[in-house]
Amino acid sequence: MEVLHTRYYAAVSSSSTSSDEYTPDNGEEVAIYEIGGNSCHLNEVKVEIKWDTEVLFVTHGDSIQKMGPDERIIRTGDGSKKLVIKLTNDCETTETVGGYYKAVVL
Repeated sequence: MEVLHTRYYAAVSSSSTSSDEYTPDNGEEVAIYEIGGNSCHLNEVKVEIKWDTEVLFVTHGDSIQKMGPDERIIRTGDGSKKLVIKLTNDCETTETVGGYYKAVVL
């Protein structure tokens, strides 16, 4: 099994977003077993982990979600759907924000 461990941290400018994407191949199954994010504890700053348009995880601070073997989030790629780490900053200042996921390709 191939292990995917993606961390994405960025200094996100005021009133903007930044993102990192992974697009699984058609038929490729991805099993996510840990997701997390780090940001200041403000509602205006958030970290999202998304599968296409489905939000899998969101935090406005520091948070980690670990999943056991029966709790893993499994998604199958079609060549166009993406696993996305999206960082949003709606504050008036630049903020350092980050997110990550750990997964295996089945």
